[in-house]
Amino acid sequence: MKQKNEILMEKPFDHYSVLETSSEITKLGEIKSWAEKCWRELGFGTEKMEKMLLCVEEVFANICFHGYKGEPGLVRFECFNDNKRAIVFKIYDWAAAFDITSLSRPDTDQPLADRQIGGLGVLLIKEMVDEINWILKDGANMLSLIFYADI
Repeated sequence: MKQKNEILMEKPFDHYSVLETSSEITKLGEIKSWAEKCWRELGFGTEKMEKMLLCVEEVFANICFHGYKGEPGLVRFECFNDNKRAIVFKIYDWAAAFDITSLSRPDTDQPLADRQIGGLGVLLIKEMVDEINWILKDGANMLSLIFYADI
């Protein structure tokens, strides 16, 4: 299995930033501050920024509680622009492989008492991003959250 340092990112972008942290939910404030700083440095409008922050928060919480199951683990965040038309957040973790994009939409028409627990956070993410992609890369879950510029 390749280590985190072996996952290399080409940098043909105007802006590229990385944050590596542990899978402790107490790191959430630091992560959100970093993500907001990336967003602002790229000059994107604030209209979608709150959506992005909610998505980053939900993904990180899922990694902490479901991926690593409360155990220590590494989470790597990358932020870059995609030809100035989109901002991309790539989130890596080395927990068990999990494709968030393959989850089916929960049935929100059912009464609360009859619904299966879980899935609403993933629904939130899928509704708020412009594009979402997942791959397993060298033993790491790599989730890409893509937000298009408001032009």
